[in-house]
Amino acid sequence: MRIKVDSSKCQGHALCNAANEELFPLDEEGYSAVTSWTEVPAGLEEDARLGQASCPERAIEIED
Repeated sequence: MRIKVDSSKCQGHALCNAANEELFPLDEEGYSAVTSWTEVPAGLEEDARLGQASCPERAIEIED
């Protein structure tokens, strides 16, 4: 599984980061730092889905 955040949609709510700080780190301005496809470590798939579901802007893409 891989995740990516569309930086043009991200508004810096940081709800994905609240789901998992390791999967969804923030940049120095509080926006998601996951701007290219990133592998989700084994066992964190549910956190990736939770982060996606929590994004009000629907900026997070998941590829299985």
